[in-house]
Amino acid sequence: MVITNTQDSDHREVKPEPINLLWTGGWDSTFRLLQLLLDEKAVVQPYYIIDYRRTSIGMEFETMRYLRKKITDIFPETGELLLPTLHSELESIKPDEQITTSYQKVLLYRHLGDQYEWLPRFCRQHQIEKMELAIEEHLTHNEFSIFPYIYNPYDYPTFIKPDYYDIIRPELKFLMGFYEIPLKNIDKPAMLAQAKEKGWLNGLMDKTWSCFRPTQFNNPCGLCKPCKQVMENEMGWRIPMHRRSLYHLRKWKRTFFRNS
Repeated sequence: MVITNTQDSDHREVKPEPINLLWTGGWDSTFRLLQLLLDEKAVVQPYYIIDYRRTSIGMEFETMRYLRKKITDIFPETGELLLPTLHSELESIKPDEQITTSYQKVLLYRHLGDQYEWLPRFCRQHQIEKMELAIEEHLTHNEFSIFPYIYNPYDYPTFIKPDYYDIIRPELKFLMGFYEIPLKNIDKPAMLAQAKEKGWLNGLMDKTWSCFRPTQFNNPCGLCKPCKQVMENEMGWRIPMHRRSLYHLRKWKRTFFRNS
């Protein structure tokens, strides 16, 4: 929550409390960053975890550097709202037996990205009560949904409870309890529509980076999971045409061999 500027008993200005945001330069987290800065006029404290296993790390750094400069150039009032990004290496996050045990219990029944193990440890280590995590609504419609475990499952009528639902729900609620998820009711096409309406698309949202495996020419690969999501959301213009062709070719091959 943002604290409105007030004055204390000594008539000194009380600064707004920053909103903690995990920012990677990707579509979702950048959209949320723009919402906070431009719509909510909030002070934002971005965080970025340096994971040297990610081949996209160089492109993510370059994208965030570009976006920070572009945002503050176009909207000078954000200069005081957008705080310097706090970086932390993944290896520096301390162990936490309770968090790791909960995560491993979930893994006995279903897949869950390892970021949901080390990010809670990071938040607890640095006493961050709520980190905004830009997970969008599109990710709630399949068997590996997270939202029906941490919110009211009846709000997700297409979700079918697996047999292990009641076993892992407490663990997922605990692991996800370190976050706020402000984009849980919006998907990428809706973000695109809003970005166009607000003038955030050209030079900002269209410069975000989501690919896990950039090519040697620093283009999106078109084949990794984020690139597939881009294509499935009919936002293929974010990927060069020749890499889009590879996506369609692979999709055709999978369909062909599945039906043969």
